[in-house]
Amino acid sequence: MKTSRKLIFLLTLILCLGVLIGCTNKESSARIRIRDLTDIDVPSSAEIMFHDKEEDYFFPVPGRRSQYTVFRFEEYPTDFLSDNNFQDETNDSFEDKFDRELESHMSAEHFNVPDEYYAHWDNEYLWLDTSTGIYFVYFIENHLLIVFVTAT
Repeated sequence: MKTSRKLIFLLTLILCLGVLIGCTNKESSARIRIRDLTDIDVPSSAEIMFHDKEEDYFFPVPGRRSQYTVFRFEEYPTDFLSDNNFQDETNDSFEDKFDRELESHMSAEHFNVPDEYYAHWDNEYLWLDTSTGIYFVYFIENHLLIVFVTAT
């Protein structure tokens, strides 16, 4: 009898923890995850316009999950861009890698990015490739920052 009560208590505890973990603030968790993976703090003044992340279903699996987050700044974030060494020259190789990775994630249905939050390379942009499969693109005209974390 005591064993079944312990089992019921344990299952209830696991269920409650799962609910609490699932109810975390999406904005906070997106920023924290970006910081944890890259050591780059996206300023709190940037508003999240879109966020989607590949989820673990039932049980966590090893490796990093994909994430696509779009932030909007009120004005040009000079300090943020210069402190993190964003590049200002057009880079076809970066564009191709970004597009290839995004297409792969979209076709695998990890997430669905609305057209307005795609990287439109005909607009002037600054970029940062962390060499770890995490891409940052800042579009100057509309003050959008895309942070694309690829799965490992």
